[in-house]
Amino acid sequence: EQNQRGWLKNAGVLLLHLGIVIILAGGVINSYYGLNGLITIYRGNPADVSEGITIEKHFLIQLNDFTIKLNPDGSPSQYYSDITVIEDGKPQANQIISVNHPLQYKDIKFYQQGFGYLIKVNYINESSNEIENLLVPGDSLEIPGINRTLKTYFNAAEGLNQASIKLNNSPIIYNVYENDKLRGKGTAKFHEKIEFSDNSYIVFTGIEPYTILKIKHDPGLPLVFTGGLMFVIGIALALYSPTVKINSKLIISGQEVQRCH
Repeated sequence: EQNQRGWLKNAGVLLLHLGIVIILAGGVINSYYGLNGLITIYRGNPADVSEGITIEKHFLIQLNDFTIKLNPDGSPSQYYSDITVIEDGKPQANQIISVNHPLQYKDIKFYQQGFGYLIKVNYINESSNEIENLLVPGDSLEIPGINRTLKTYFNAAEGLNQASIKLNNSPIIYNVYENDKLRGKGTAKFHEKIEFSDNSYIVFTGIEPYTILKIKHDPGLPLVFTGGLMFVIGIALALYSPTVKINSKLIISGQEVQRCH
């Protein structure tokens, strides 16, 4: 039994040190070959993953729905993105991801990173033609044939309340530019008709959520997990095998004396 425990202790020490080496090797591989990126996805609009990281075979991810769970005080407690992976034109995986609950497809993981809102804007001209647009707040909308530009923002005072994700009375601030000069500005409610130029109008019809995903490819992660497991087993074996006591005998004046080392 003593020999067996001594063998287990030596094996544990060896396994412990080997685990450390493998963990370091996995970390080096991740440093050189790991990939990290961000991608923004709008609901119903598939996005190519290669927009976030470099991959050999392209595939798409699609946001089917985005929801927010609120605390009793109205503040957000969790974000949920219903994601479908599309490869070769066919759905391959579907999962609702949230913070700390990523989607893994092949060797790539998708984490919930953030979210935002687009402003839905309809442009209506004298011919009753209606063009729907989605604007990131602060971006410009240029209408072909009209030398005017529209910029929109959320009204921080009365508009989108990010603490509770609710819309109040006049959620949109708009500026109208002509030849880079400010021609007009104001606030608008949803579905309020605003004159943009002669016989043309702008109507803000609502908001559209989008999700921001963090994309990670960690080729060294399996080595890190393997090394960590070996490290833990090595410690357990070393602790299980205490130092073996060796009994020896010493003869003094014809008498046998037992000593313990």
